[in-house]
Amino acid sequence: ASKSSKNSLVRICIFGVAFVPLIEWRFTEFGATAGKIIVFRLLVEGAVLFLALQIVFGKKDILRELRGTLHHPVTLAFIFILVSMAVSALFAVNPTRAFWGTLERGEGVFGVFHYLIFFFLLAFFLTRKERLFFLKCLLFSGYVVLFRAFAEKWEGAARVTSSIGNAAFLAEHFLFLIAVAWIVMQESKTKGIWWHVALSFIPFAVGGIIITGTRGAILGLGAGVVVFLFVFAVRKFGKKIIWGTAIVCMIGVIGIWREGARLQILAGERSGSIQTRLTMWEAGWQAFQEKPFIGWGPEHFILASSAHYNPKAARYGETWFDRAHNKIIDVVVAQGIVGGIIFLGFIGSVLFVVRNDRTYKKPLTLAFGSAYLVQAMFAPDQFVSWIGLMAFLGYMVGREKDEEKPKKENTPYRSNLLAKIGAAGAGVFMALAFYYGNVLPYRQLKILFEARGADDPVLLLKKVVAKDTFVRAEAEANLFDFYMDNRPDLIMKTGIGDLVREEVRSLAEKEPQDIRHGIRYARVALGQADKNDMLYGEAEEELKKLAEIAPKRQEIYYLLAQVSGLQGKFEEAIKTAERAVALDPEVARAHYFLGLALALGDDPNLKERAMGEFIRAEALNPSLDTLYASDLNNLFAVYKREKRWDRVTGIVLRKVDGVISWTRLHEEMYIIALFHLAEEKNKEAFVKVAAYMQEEFPEKKEEARSAIEFAEQEKWEIIQDMFEFE
Repeated sequence: ASKSSKNSLVRICIFGVAFVPLIEWRFTEFGATAGKIIVFRLLVEGAVLFLALQIVFGKKDILRELRGTLHHPVTLAFIFILVSMAVSALFAVNPTRAFWGTLERGEGVFGVFHYLIFFFLLAFFLTRKERLFFLKCLLFSGYVVLFRAFAEKWEGAARVTSSIGNAAFLAEHFLFLIAVAWIVMQESKTKGIWWHVALSFIPFAVGGIIITGTRGAILGLGAGVVVFLFVFAVRKFGKKIIWGTAIVCMIGVIGIWREGARLQILAGERSGSIQTRLTMWEAGWQAFQEKPFIGWGPEHFILASSAHYNPKAARYGETWFDRAHNKIIDVVVAQGIVGGIIFLGFIGSVLFVVRNDRTYKKPLTLAFGSAYLVQAMFAPDQFVSWIGLMAFLGYMVGREKDEEKPKKENTPYRSNLLAKIGAAGAGVFMALAFYYGNVLPYRQLKILFEARGADDPVLLLKKVVAKDTFVRAEAEANLFDFYMDNRPDLIMKTGIGDLVREEVRSLAEKEPQDIRHGIRYARVALGQADKNDMLYGEAEEELKKLAEIAPKRQEIYYLLAQVSGLQGKFEEAIKTAERAVALDPEVARAHYFLGLALALGDDPNLKERAMGEFIRAEALNPSLDTLYASDLNNLFAVYKREKRWDRVTGIVLRKVDGVISWTRLHEEMYIIALFHLAEEKNKEAFVKVAAYMQEEFPEKKEEARSAIEFAEQEKWEIIQDMFEFE
């Protein structure tokens, strides 16, 4: 009974993983991902603990049953991947971060180790029927995710995320679920309820991928369909079909080459994101060339890409990438050429296993593998995709042990002391991982989330500082970003402000590979420097260090220009801002900061130049979406101070026309625009802005309606009196 109970507990832990994608914690930092990752790891660790207990106290030699599975090609390839990651982590700038990974991706050596164990349990511990039951559970949870995605779209969401928390990752999840649904269909011997449930899921999942607007997943889906049809055609018509396909592909390539301009359709409205990825791929390739053998280490793409940052990326916004959004580049940057070869070997091991298959497994493996790899060229792996990949591989290459006849059933059980010691060691390791890798991090995440809304979060932060876990740096940074963006007044308070500054400084020292920490410290120091002049020097010193690590990152020079300007060093501020512009003259935000530096002094000529820089910034980026909200506020303040009502009006008109859609504008900007349009007697534009203002500010509805009536009657003087401003 005891053995059966432990076996059942192991299976319950494994089956529980199928429902992890539904988890969303609303009471911790990183609630969309932290809950999933921590619960998944707890389930895997629990399964190993119960299995270890069965080995130590059981009467059956489980290791004898599972020993042969370690020689399976896919298992060996997976182990080599883990070893390669561990070696790269050992020589990384920050081995701790490389080992533990992050809660945004759920990787690192620690995370991938859990995926390996999960794969092993699925493929070699469960029976075929049990694996199929797991896939059915995963499909059921997929329906819940799918229905929620469609509900979000029905409510008007621009990009749906469901319980996954990210549109691209949701689309990737649907890709895996389509493969799962196909397996469930094929394994249903009769067209029963599960056959219909699985079949019905596929078209809905395709629709789900489309409504996410994720082009990489859509391309992956198309590639999978093409490969599936190709393999089917080869089986149906023979290998002659290969030559016909090759000719069609050549014609298609020529057509694409000749009509290359039409590929802009794929870019759509988010072509900037594609261009940004291209610059990250370039930076990743250069980083690989610097450390080609074992790479920079897991979770070190920030450092690698910063060292080889392409300033052109800033044309599309100040974006920070912790991944290259390309699987091959991510692997070789983190693990070098050794890791790249092992990854290709992993793919080869899967193909080797299904090479002689005459069932649905070979076509599905080729089709799904193509879909996965194509979409992986545009999106990084993350926790949910790892679960889907392990579930797929676990079923496709799993041992059919329930169909095997047990060998030597009457062989007496022989106690294996070494196996028991090993199992006990594994149990102790998992127990420690259970506490230090999950329980303690969970407590810190919960406390930091509570600190978001606390009036005086000093005591809460001190609790976090008291114990150092792998999530502390990542979660604290997330909280401090929240403070700086939403509660800047808190940073200025003596107690909490000092604690935040000290913590951000310690993060910058602890994780030098992540230059975002240094930038956070500089921002906090600048915010507090009016009460402590010494902080100007500290911020400048930190920023100069960052400039050595990432000499082409414009944001560093923006902050250095601010430091100089706030100290009255106007010429130095201008030179620093000009250096940022020189990195790439097509970056709108660089011209904006140069304009600020030029506007600091009293020289009329410099002020005129400043206005030219602001106008240049607007021309380069009419939607102003590469600026921050605070940048837009400063721009408005300058225009108002210089009485450039025409510039304010231009921004308002672009907002009304939908060109600026990422933020709301201050009510005063609309009032100035209406005043200026009344001066210009521009009735058409005036009515358009006033009508928009009615919807944007309901409390001004009657006033705006009256203004429209006066505009129709061209009573401009009355209108100007209505919209007076300071």
